[in-house]
Amino acid sequence: VPRLRKFIRFNQKLIENTDFQFRVIYSDEVATVNNGKTVTVKLKDVNSKRGSGWADFYIWDSKDGWTGKNPIRFDFEKMILASNNTITTDPNEYILTKHIEADYFKTATLPVFTDATSTFYPDAHPETYTFDGSLYNGWDAWSTIRDGAHTPVVYDQDNATTSGAFGLGSRYISGMGYAIERNIFLFRYNIPSGAIINSVTQSIWTNSKSDNDNDASAYLTVVSTTPASNTALTPSSDWGCFGSTKWSSDQDITNITTGQYLDFTYNSTGKSQFTPDGTDRIIKTGMREGHDFDNHPITADGSGVSPYFADQTGTANDPKLEITFTTPTITLASNAPVAANKCAGTTKVAIQSFSLTITNSDGNLTDVDFTTTGSYTQADISKYQLWYRATTNDISGASQLGTDLTSSGNAGARSFAAFTSPTLANNTTYYFWITADIASPVTDGHTIAVNSITTTNLTSTSNKAGSASLGGEQTLKATPTTATNGSTQSICTTSSATLSGNSPTVGSGSWTVESGPSTSSSQFGNTST
Repeated sequence: VPRLRKFIRFNQKLIENTDFQFRVIYSDEVATVNNGKTVTVKLKDVNSKRGSGWADFYIWDSKDGWTGKNPIRFDFEKMILASNNTITTDPNEYILTKHIEADYFKTATLPVFTDATSTFYPDAHPETYTFDGSLYNGWDAWSTIRDGAHTPVVYDQDNATTSGAFGLGSRYISGMGYAIERNIFLFRYNIPSGAIINSVTQSIWTNSKSDNDNDASAYLTVVSTTPASNTALTPSSDWGCFGSTKWSSDQDITNITTGQYLDFTYNSTGKSQFTPDGTDRIIKTGMREGHDFDNHPITADGSGVSPYFADQTGTANDPKLEITFTTPTITLASNAPVAANKCAGTTKVAIQSFSLTITNSDGNLTDVDFTTTGSYTQADISKYQLWYRATTNDISGASQLGTDLTSSGNAGARSFAAFTSPTLANNTTYYFWITADIASPVTDGHTIAVNSITTTNLTSTSNKAGSASLGGEQTLKATPTTATNGSTQSICTTSSATLSGNSPTVGSGSWTVESGPSTSSSQFGNTST
């Protein structure tokens, strides 16, 4: 099914009204229907494969998310260059224009997004990936018909040229027995990796209805199906492929208005059937009338509707599946460590740090790579580790992500092994630290730092934004040797050192603590030499 990626992300505010255009070229001539809310696209030859459609042209920000969405204006027009007859344009080229108004950004919280609904349709004949159709079983005892003892009649709709050729429902006629008709609809869909499905709506256009047994079972509902083929009905087996668990809310036949779409809103069970992984997949659905679903024999002639199918004339009334989803965003920001001296043997030294703020829905992170700089050598570093913590910018309570990365080579690019992402909750900021364990001994004065972290350094199925600055340079300090002259001696140790000064007969002086848990001299009994 042809698809257009029409999702736009704004990382800065618009200062004037702006049009964004998408150029769309189809491989064959298509027919389009634009009702101001949705666009339906189908190959003009009704015997060709179904196309796709777009709906829900909205804009929303990071504060209120999808629940605070506002509609936007759009146009979908065929490309025309009437001013220059010498230029040949593709006859199947269209321009989708989205009109974004600057006023929206005055109160919006960045980033801002537009569009998150995809619409899918069954294939018409000749079916390539999916199909729709109807199975009709009658006339006999209720249990005989419902349990499929009769081989049902197949209506795959390939030859249907008018609406309502067959129906969806249950019947009873005295002296003849019972009849049941069920519908199958397969849809080929694609949802981006990491997307959170907000809602799913399956719709059929109803041409007519019958409500002659208006009891509690006079309704329609969506269920699963497992047809033997993805492109055709198989009467010997497909009657029994309809599920017994509801995927949607019920539609009371009494309340149905014909001549328009009838929408079935998926429940949590139905929504859980979809896999957002960025690949083409097929969802197999069916519709059953309530007497059939409840195993409640009907007592009158007719409870159901006559729907349109994909092969019937026209495109505007075809069965459709609309999936509304939200793609999570992780926004990268700086939390770089400051430059400092680090003693030989010091562990868990932060050489880079950044934060990720999660918006729209829960996000994920499965790998981090980074590039070290400086004069250090492989022998100066024992290993690297990655740590994270929610909300609090303090490494002391952080948890390690993944496994240790052993030191190898001098400065350069390196990557942690891929890890299972923790749950990065919506509307939460997480802090991350890349640390190094300093070896002992080290070459005194060698340095190490980490380049700026960008979104390309992060592996995630979420949308990524932002950047982080260069980490402060860490200078490695060797364990001190004994000073035998009057020169200044820097002492760096993670344990203890014995200090002795000049003989009072030669001179006098004092020593100070330059860095450590405390630089106050009050922690020592005497700093005089």
